[in-house]
Amino acid sequence: LYNYNIKKIIMEIFSNHIEIHNTQTSSENELDFAPIKLNAIPEGYKAVYEDTDFHSYNIYFENEKKDWLDYTQLSANTDDIFITYDDENGYNRTLTINGMDLNSISDGNNNTILFETDKYIFIFMSNMPEESIVEFIEKSDFSSNTIDQR
Repeated sequence: LYNYNIKKIIMEIFSNHIEIHNTQTSSENELDFAPIKLNAIPEGYKAVYEDTDFHSYNIYFENEKKDWLDYTQLSANTDDIFITYDDENGYNRTLTINGMDLNSISDGNNNTILFETDKYIFIFMSNMPEESIVEFIEKSDFSSNTIDQR
C-alpha cells in the first residue's frame, strides 16, 4: 500500500486497484460547479452518452471499432473514486502537461489519467494508449488557471 497526498485527495495504491479519498469536508465548491465541456473530440469518435448533475459531468465517446474514451469532471469534494490497477501488467506514474501534474494509471488494458485543481477532479479513462489520451488532453486546453477561472 502506497499513499500519496495530492492537494485535496489521498491516493492509496494497492496491487489491483487505486482508491482516491477526498480530504475536503466543505461543500462550498458544489454550489459553484460548472461543467467544463471539451473543446476537442477525438477524431473518428462520437458522443454516445452525456450527463451532468450538481457535482459531476460525464461524457462517453466511442468510434466504429468500439474504442472508447470516458471523460468525467467531479467537484473537488466528491466521494471516493476507485480505479482498476495492476502492478504487474500496468503502471502508475506522474506526467506533466501544460504545467499541471497528472496521474497516469493503467491496469494493462485500460488507461486512466486524472488530475485535480482547487475546484475539480478530472478523469480520462480509455482503452486508447496513454499517448493518445495525453494528446487529447493537450488539445482540450486544460490548465489549472483557465479551469478554476470558469
